[in-house]
Amino acid sequence: MRELFPVLEAYEIWIYAFLGLALLFYIRKLILAAREMRAALFGFEKAVAHRKLSISLTFVVIFGLLMLAEFVLVSFVAPALPSPRILATPTMDLLTTPTVALPPASFGSTPTAELAETTPAPISAEGCLAGRIEWAYPRDGDVLQGAVNVVGTVNVENLGFYKYEYVQAGSTEWVTVAAGNQAVVNGKLQGTWNTSQLIPGDYQLRLVVTDNQNNTFPACIVSIRVVGE
Repeated sequence: MRELFPVLEAYEIWIYAFLGLALLFYIRKLILAAREMRAALFGFEKAVAHRKLSISLTFVVIFGLLMLAEFVLVSFVAPALPSPRILATPTMDLLTTPTVALPPASFGSTPTAELAETTPAPISAEGCLAGRIEWAYPRDGDVLQGAVNVVGTVNVENLGFYKYEYVQAGSTEWVTVAAGNQAVVNGKLQGTWNTSQLIPGDYQLRLVVTDNQNNTFPACIVSIRVVGE
């Protein structure tokens, strides 16, 4: 069911166009059936016209409800869905034999085994792409208060939708603030973030972008601090 929402958002215009044409077609048939029923003189003609009227009315209601469902799902349900967090799980190759680096042995001395220690490079959690997926405001380390209009760039090919979320330091539960499906270049993103409802402290804010094939780009994350009014 979750995979259905990006499809509904990506083809929103085409879905409205198809349902709208179908709705107009059956509204026309409904009007013709009503005229036919008013003009009928015999019982059999009235029965046929009444049947046509009932069928047309049924399809008008069905296509009208489908258009309403498309609007509700795309405008309210999809933006409120939290994004699944996928944690990378390290894998171990059981066929690999660990090696120990030994220094050259000198004459008259006892060789001493020393492990070659390597310090892993720090992994960046930002995932921002300049000119494509990035924050203009807030930036890393900014202090926020009250209602905040977030500004950034979402400009990728085949854009499906984007959303921005926050999490309090020490928590793993990301909360969605708002979402949109139109490209933005250094402009205000959809919605407003009311930080006055949050407990003052340190937070992370991330921008999640998905294309119309349901492929998610690395999240663009900044660390911010919320203060009380």
